[in-house]
Amino acid sequence: MTQVRSNEQIGQTAMVVAERGKEYGVKTFSFLKSVYANAAAQVETVAQEHGYKVDLGARGPARPVTRNMLHCMHSCACRECFST
Repeated sequence: MTQVRSNEQIGQTAMVVAERGKEYGVKTFSFLKSVYANAAAQVETVAQEHGYKVDLGARGPARPVTRNMLHCMHSCACRECFST
């Protein structure tokens, strides 16, 4: 038996999928930033113990990551990123 879906049902499904994708993107981006910060902190610590001065930005971003920042996928200083 073949099931026929209306354009409205397909549109609603697409909106749900897009919203979930956005949520997963925000979570993944935040997770990757924290993983990088932890790894960078470890590298900086080991480098310092061996007499090197390395700054990989392990102290983290100056402000928390917000959904508005995802348009550029980095911590920039553009006006859109600062609006919440």
